[in-house]
Amino acid sequence: MSALHNRATTALAVVSLALAACRGAESPEVVRDRSRQQFLQNQIASLQQLVAKAERGEVATVDQIAIGLDEKVAKDLMNAPLPRELTIEKRLLLRIESVQPFFRGNQAGVLFRARASSVAAPGAFAAVEMGGRLDSFELKQGRLTARVKIEHFVLLDSSVGSLGRGVVEGLVRSNMTAIEAVIPPVEIPVRLEEAVHVSGAQMGPVTVVPGDLPLAISVAHVIPVNERLWVLLDASAGPWKAGASEP
Repeated sequence: MSALHNRATTALAVVSLALAACRGAESPEVVRDRSRQQFLQNQIASLQQLVAKAERGEVATVDQIAIGLDEKVAKDLMNAPLPRELTIEKRLLLRIESVQPFFRGNQAGVLFRARASSVAAPGAFAAVEMGGRLDSFELKQGRLTARVKIEHFVLLDSSVGSLGRGVVEGLVRSNMTAIEAVIPPVEIPVRLEEAVHVSGAQMGPVTVVPGDLPLAISVAHVIPVNERLWVLLDASAGPWKAGASEP
């Protein structure tokens, strides 16, 4: 009787803990609403910073090149290399299926849809929504690139129950760096010459000396507003490099 009583007490304790965890867990709607609220608050704060920079004259565009990218074009570019799959700790298969960018309020947001399934039991799955932003913009080798930074996620639907949801959430949360690494960087083809080449020429009394004028181009500001991503580039020229005379 004592052993039976101990087993019953242990089982009751486990059930009580599970029920308490279920009561304490937030619904997907609550998590999404909180994330949406945070995104809007970030927009307000970021717009205030942008206005302050503009008032100080730090967002001058007279000597800069502006590149504009529409949300729809960005969506096509970002979805082209998807889906991507990642096996997490040999237990969970995460398939990143689609992404939607949002360029609003000086925030370059991205929203991914993914499916997480058990490696051992593929029929057990969970729909995952991951939200983040574009970061680390660079211009190199004729491409404007940016990396994705995931900031939150939520399980929208699942077939694994409350305890299974907790396991999926724990695996995703502890492997966020690996998930970000498998997401392809955003790549926008940009045709910008790296130098101005001048060919040598002799036209009567006038001689044109051959050479090259190097161009240095770098990302100055990234401004996502009104469903468009504006990238402002700093450009400078020189010094002149004289070349050998051409026949």
